[in-house]
Amino acid sequence: MNDLSAPHRPPATALLAVAGAIAALLSWAGPAAAASPFDGTWTVSWTNRGGSAEEAKLVLADRAGTFQRRAHNARNPCIGRETPVELEVQSPTSAIARLFGSRAMAGCTDTELTLTKTSDDTLTVMMGAGNAAQAVRAK
Repeated sequence: MNDLSAPHRPPATALLAVAGAIAALLSWAGPAAAASPFDGTWTVSWTNRGGSAEEAKLVLADRAGTFQRRAHNARNPCIGRETPVELEVQSPTSAIARLFGSRAMAGCTDTELTLTKTSDDTLTVMMGAGNAAQAVRAK
């Protein structure tokens, strides 16, 4: 007769297999990501629609970072706010930087920048509406 109230114990081999699988998953970190050629601190400069010079600081490491315009605007609290960035490297000389203004503050917009490496220490940055900027790596 089968006693349903007795605890069921899986065979020891099944427990060892499960424990081994869990250990393998926990220890696997995948291949280490290579450093991005875009890592570093960059000063981004451009001329706005009104003809005034603008500047921002772009900090990238491990395909993430921050973007912060140096200007502030009392009418637009999104300007000058440090914004999270995620970087998608397309090639050693090309990347897409996704700026998540909405994560910095509700109501701020997200945008994309196209980064093209022109030398080890300079980038061309294409902003929305075809506006071009230059970025120089901080020493």
